[in-house]
Amino acid sequence: EHASEQLVRYEALFRLLDDLHALDDIAEIAKHVVRQWKYFANVANWRLVVADEQGVQLIDGCNGQVYVSKESLLSPWDEYHWQQQRPRLVRLGDPLAGPEPPRHLTGRSPSEILILPFLRMGLCIGLLSVSAGREPFNDLDHKFIRIFGAYFAERIWDIRLRTQATEVLINKATRDALTGLLNRGTIIERLGS
Repeated sequence: EHASEQLVRYEALFRLLDDLHALDDIAEIAKHVVRQWKYFANVANWRLVVADEQGVQLIDGCNGQVYVSKESLLSPWDEYHWQQQRPRLVRLGDPLAGPEPPRHLTGRSPSEILILPFLRMGLCIGLLSVSAGREPFNDLDHKFIRIFGAYFAERIWDIRLRTQATEVLINKATRDALTGLLNRGTIIERLGS
């Protein structure tokens, strides 16, 4: 029976990975994640933080709902763990070292919070905090959270980078480099619409 449970969890993981591969909208990706993550890991609530030069993309999954926002700064919890750049397991009954976790991660009696930073070429690109349900994470949960969390953080980071690169190209194509004003072709195109 243990092998069949693992197979079901693997299938749920790969189904979600396939679904996300076809999407480019961060909010849509987050909706899929919040609905399907529970089928392959004991994850009650979660937070993914992806940061770059333009700010912070914050995605919270809580009680079947997803909240996506752009922030200029990291919260104290996220900043503390971002600077640590190492995985950490926080058991909620133990004394807490560092700032308090976001409230949605401590709701509904979770037993622990797993914090995973994701690095690319030595640079932290994302930070995932996930709370377990009433039962602590088991070895398979840890494995699935690491596998999926890495994919999730990379996917969001790549989408943000691609969006920023597209904005730069559009800006260069429509604005004069010296003055920053719309160029002649863009003005004529907009007047013609």
